[in-house]
Amino acid sequence: MSDEDEPLNFSASRMSQNDDAKSELSMEDRLMGLRSIFHGPVLFPNSLMNSGTMIPPHIAAAVALSMNHRMAQTSTPSFDPTTISVSSFPTLTRESLSIGSSPTMSCAVCGDVSSGKHYGILACNGCSGFFKRSVRRRLIYRCHAGTGTCIVDKAHRNQCQACRLKKCLSKGMNKDAVQNERQPRSTATIRPTVDLDPHNFLREYAGAVSAVLSQPELPPREESPLSATSEGRTEDEKKDVFPDTPKRILELSLLWTQAVPSFCSLSESDKSHLLNANWRLLFLLSLAEWSQTSLLNGLNYEPDVKTALNCIRSLDLDRTEYSCLKAVALFLNEMSTNGLFDMHLEHSLTVLNQHTTRNHPTSSRCARLLLVLGQLRSIPPSSVDQILSSEGGHFEILSRYLSK
Repeated sequence: MSDEDEPLNFSASRMSQNDDAKSELSMEDRLMGLRSIFHGPVLFPNSLMNSGTMIPPHIAAAVALSMNHRMAQTSTPSFDPTTISVSSFPTLTRESLSIGSSPTMSCAVCGDVSSGKHYGILACNGCSGFFKRSVRRRLIYRCHAGTGTCIVDKAHRNQCQACRLKKCLSKGMNKDAVQNERQPRSTATIRPTVDLDPHNFLREYAGAVSAVLSQPELPPREESPLSATSEGRTEDEKKDVFPDTPKRILELSLLWTQAVPSFCSLSESDKSHLLNANWRLLFLLSLAEWSQTSLLNGLNYEPDVKTALNCIRSLDLDRTEYSCLKAVALFLNEMSTNGLFDMHLEHSLTVLNQHTTRNHPTSSRCARLLLVLGQLRSIPPSSVDQILSSEGGHFEILSRYLSK
């Protein structure tokens, strides 16, 4: 068995909309059962959906991050010996550590040959790497046997990651040493500085929409759809502000990507790869954001599309939330190992989490938004194509951008 984690499936259960606090706690309790957030798709509970939805690893990670952040603000969870994370493990004093329990130059965790001192104790490369990943990704593990007392040695260290992390901590590995660890010089020089200010982020992506609307081949609009809200507007008043056909919305969503600096900095092959993978998700988000209600009611679409669009519109997203979700949708990529994709995706998720925490401190709004994004992503491609085929002409638009 390897260090990679298997997805954990949860059975669907309907949440009561009249008791948000209770429902959010239920979701948090389920999330505590994740053996790993970052590896493999996760089947989330049926909180905002009519059917189970496969959530990509990065979205699942952000959901857990959002809920863990809220849990840390509201209460200190009791220690559960079968569910382990670096944040839930009780603080140990130096006197309580088992000093000298491992032979000289042997890993204090598994007994394998030590490669030196890592995070405060003698450890092998395998255990030190496992501990670093667990801390940096804020992973949560559950004991396979349900006892929290599994054997952790060279032969069995990969069998129960919960007990392995527990032993790392009990032997004295310091999670603060991981957080304060300097990056390799090569990584630090290549990785650009990421601005986490939501206002700067909004300016970048709202500016992208403004650039799109100023394109000469498109009819001029008095106001950017991203800056327009439905408050105080009738359907007739919104006709001069919002795109009026699915084909136009598709073109706007693709033009929007060409004005996003972080996307434009990628190579042509990378941009083509991302657009081919994610254009339908971008289109659905833009459809929810920019469309008039009358347009949505008149479209020929499948029930799953209607349910997802109504769900995201009912959450009444603000401009920053839409911008962040579209950026997440743009950089989602499960197959590639491109570090730039992950960096831009992490940036978008971090800003979304910060923004929702600041404006909705008592709710798990970030988790709700990402669950709905997962619901949109689960819609079959044929259902999305059906929306565009009713009008026609979308293949020309797609070929113009996807073949670059």
